[in-house]
Amino acid sequence: MSISVSEFETRLRETLIANNGRLPMPDRFNIVLNIEKSLQQDEHQTWGFVIYRCTYTSDADWAEFMRRFRTRTEEALEYFERKYLMDAKLNFTVIEDRDMFESASTSTVREHFKRWVMDAPLREQGRGAGRSPRYKYCIHVDSTSVHSVLQDSPAEGRHNSTEGFVNLIDKGWKLDSDNWDEWDELDPSSNEPNEPIESVQLWDVGWMRVRYHSVMVEMYNSLRNGAVWNREYRRPPRVADC
Repeated sequence: MSISVSEFETRLRETLIANNGRLPMPDRFNIVLNIEKSLQQDEHQTWGFVIYRCTYTSDADWAEFMRRFRTRTEEALEYFERKYLMDAKLNFTVIEDRDMFESASTSTVREHFKRWVMDAPLREQGRGAGRSPRYKYCIHVDSTSVHSVLQDSPAEGRHNSTEGFVNLIDKGWKLDSDNWDEWDELDPSSNEPNEPIESVQLWDVGWMRVRYHSVMVEMYNSLRNGAVWNREYRRPPRVADC
């Protein structure tokens, strides 16, 4: 059934008014809708990466870091028209212990996260981990991360963040010499030896820097597919922007 130009314009105007001047986003492009569907598939109630605080120089700086991190995540959810997921299901779990984690390496955090994951899914969801990225990856925040975020643009607006980042750790990574050779120690773009990071010379060091405005939504959604890590990986100090 065809409609007249005037009818189309009327419907378009009504849609824009109902959506605060925006056309509704098609479901196939809605990243947060994918997260919501994933929760249903896993029969989970909670999502979001666990955050490890590894810097204790300033509580005020940490509070401002978390405020900005929450704000950017909330902006992403609003953009994808699913803000209620933050209010109801997104869990900003922060693990902090100055004696244990001040200036902690990514390997120290990884080992603790492995232990945390052993009973966390049952405790939080009442069932297994499913394919949830919450139990496969975690966020490591050190003084460099906090500084990068606090130096970033404080302005509101989803795409105003260009510099700030956090460290995202792959729980499943391990330094196993039986599964790599000398080529794994070379930069794929230059075939030059990699500079050691935390004494690791491999190309994939088991963690990467990710823009803080995209890590909790876009990257979280992408990493439900385990193959995405290799696609998105950037060796530090380069920064991934999903």
